[in-house]
Amino acid sequence: MNLNSKEILAQLKSLSNEKMIIHNKKFGAGDNQFGVKMGDIRALAKKIKTNHELALELWNTENVDARFLAILIIDPKKLSHDEINRLVKSENFRTLQTGCIQMLSKYFLIMKVCAKNGCNHLILCRLVPAGA
Repeated sequence: MNLNSKEILAQLKSLSNEKMIIHNKKFGAGDNQFGVKMGDIRALAKKIKTNHELALELWNTENVDARFLAILIIDPKKLSHDEINRLVKSENFRTLQTGCIQMLSKYFLIMKVCAKNGCNHLILCRLVPAGA
């Protein structure tokens, strides 16, 4: 499947679900979301497969659903320590932060995750490549 970020956002919007929007907002998501069910996001990710550049484009939209999709299609091996911190720190929705960390934990041993100055951002304090 060879779609650009605008086409994918349109597809995500077509899968919008009002109950998911309410659910996500209850847990801290903002207004930039469509409320797509995770099963639908996973199905779309399966069609797209790994696409690192597209994942970064989707992340930069700041849309919750696009960011969930980005986590599933990104190539974590191509991320630097600074990029990982930027991705995690750029998101306030705790569920999405957790998903990002879970995805990264498949490729890295996360030594410490801490809150900084009482804010909602999670900081990856130290990463060690898996198997090191």
